[in-house]
Amino acid sequence: MEDLKTRVTLLNNAQIAKLIVYMEAKLFHELRSIQYVEDSIVLPRNDRFKVVLKRNQRKMKKRAAALAYLTSEYKRIHAISMRKYL
Repeated sequence: MEDLKTRVTLLNNAQIAKLIVYMEAKLFHELRSIQYVEDSIVLPRNDRFKVVLKRNQRKMKKRAAALAYLTSEYKRIHAISMRKYL
């Protein structure tokens, strides 16, 4: 995702439209993976409970950070595309 910042400098409308579709797909995929992690949280009855809970929290934090980054990039690209149409 880091190379998106360099790619968005000078784009025409068709390229921006493709990039927006790509970002929407990435956002949808990240949302689905977050939902999957939430659904797959295991609650064992023994002492491993805390270990599993910590692991699930780490997964959620990483995915939430990725989603926040993707959302900000999507908004930025969308704003650039709207400026081009005005």
